[in-house]
Parts: sequence; structure tokens; C-alpha cells
Amino acid sequence: MKTRNGYSEHEWEQIASFLANETNDKTEPISRFLEEEGQLILNYWTNMETRRREEKVDIDKAWNVLYRRLEEDKLLTGLNMKRYRINTLIRVAAAAAILIGFVLTGRYIANNSLLSSKLSVVASVDEKNRVIDLRDGSKVYLNRESELKYPVKFSTRNRKVTLKGEAYFEISPDSDRPFIIDAEKASVEVLGTSFNVITSNENHDVEVFVSTGKVLLTSSDGLQQVTLEPGFIGTVNNENAEKSVNDDPNYLAWNTEILIFEGNTLTQVFSDLKKVYNLSVEVRSDDILDLRLTTTFNKNAPDTIILVICTAFNLKYEKVGDTYYLER
Repeated sequence: MKTRNGYSEHEWEQIASFLANETNDKTEPISRFLEEEGQLILNYWTNMETRRREEKVDIDKAWNVLYRRLEEDKLLTGLNMKRYRINTLIRVAAAAAILIGFVLTGRYIANNSLLSSKLSVVASVDEKNRVIDLRDGSKVYLNRESELKYPVKFSTRNRKVTLKGEAYFEISPDSDRPFIIDAEKASVEVLGTSFNVITSNENHDVEVFVSTGKVLLTSSDGLQQVTLEPGFIGTVNNENAEKSVNDDPNYLAWNTEILIFEGNTLTQVFSDLKKVYNLSVEVRSDDILDLRLTTTFNKNAPDTIILVICTAFNLKYEKVGDTYYLER
């Protein structure tokens, strides 16, 4: 006769014996239990056993406490037992109750990655392209003053991380587990692709640029959504979602350290240098900002970049602290 959660007391006894390593024989109820609930509960049970051995828990005392609770809740009515003489039936019943609790909480734990420890990596103001190798083979490159939180081990249903700031992602394909980024005011979902995420741009929108693959960008309330293909930039907030073709060759320069200028004003050049190198440039004559530069910088040192600019326009510069001052 089936009782708790579809298993008879005898079947619960078999399951309890298997989890307690008293038998290796996988009977039909054990196989069905593992198939229905997966290895999650078995692993959780094993971890509890390991922790119990490490902490030298008094098993008899624990069972006595459990017995008293069962007795107080009138779950032992009609059973002729002494308080401190707990037989196999009580242990099996208690194991069944515990396992039922695992069944109910196991799914919640799996869905929310609570079994995995959370790690947090923060890039300082002077640090960019900090590489984070995730366990699934994906890579994340953090820009300055950005933070990534992620589990040591992803759940079986998805791969979820939290980003604050800016980062470039190279995601390993996994058709069964989408990669989801909690970007504060929006979420980014992919299966396998490379893209850049800014959790708050100058308009306080979440902004995504796709290099390869396809990305689904959704507002935090779930009402605004846009799908992005390679070469597109998408922005989203709780009021609208938009996408446009990226026409900025230096959009990812913070990551590649390659800057391409084709007749850009020095105003734009200095703005890009600030983003890529955290380079501060001031001019002592405003007309200098209207000069136009055509060149490519490929991972050059800041001093070299300033020297090239000054040589091109016959300018002089002075460095005070971390700031370059340009003049004619």
C-alpha cells in the first residue's frame, strides 16, 4: 500500500538504506526515486553525512530529540515504545519525513542555484579586462569599476550571473541551459554567443552589443523585449526597448585596446581615450578640440598616444599627476 509521496513504508526503508550506504542494490523504488528527484537529493544527503562525521554529531541524541518532537506532535500514538529506545520503524518514518522535505526543497534549491556558493569579482578603477573563467567554459572580461557575481557551479536548468557595470561575455554553447545575466534593470539571455553588456549607460538604460550569436534582452518587469543579432546595439528599460546598428568602430575598444579614428574630432578622441585607458586629457585652448585625427592605435602606451597626437598637430603637452595638458 502506497503511503507518503507515493512510496510504501517498506520502499522508504529501502531508499533510506541506500542513502545511508547500507546497501548498493538499486531496487525499483530506489531507481524510481533517483529518476524522479535526480542526484540532487542524494548529493545533499551525502554532504550532510560528511558534515555530520566532521562535526562528530551525537546521533543518539539527535534521534532522541526527533522522537520527542514526533511524540509531542502525536505522531507516535498507538506505538508501544520507550522514549530512548527508537527502533527501525521510527528511523524509517523519520527518514521518509526528511526525504519528503528534501523533495520539496530540492527543486527550489536547484532552480535558484542555492547549492552553489556565490563568488564576487570586482574590477578596480585602475583595472580592466579582468578575466573570469566560469566552470562551463565561458569567459567574462570585466571593465573598470564593474562587478560580477556567479555561482561556483551552475544549476541544471540555467547558468545565471549578476553584473553591475560593464563586461564582455564569451559564452560556451549549451542548448539545455541558457546563460542569463541579471543586469539590474533588465535580463540578458543567450545559449552561446559573445556580446557586451552595460548595466547603466548614459541614459540609465541597460545596453547590449552583440558580436556573435543572438541575444534576448528583457526589461526587469518583463514587458519590454528585444532580440539582437550580430552588429546591433539594444537598449531597454521598463518603458521601451530599442535596437540599432552599431556604427562606432571603437565600441569594444576598452576590451580590444584597438582604437580607429577616421577624421574624428579630438573631442571624440579624448572621450574614447578616457573610456579605454582612463586617460585624462585637458586643452589650454578650446580650438584644439576641433582638430580631426585619422590614425589607429593598437595597444599603445598612453604616453605614445599623446606624443602621436601632439606630433600630428604640432602641439606641446605637460603631464601633471594623471592628467595631460595640451597647448599650441
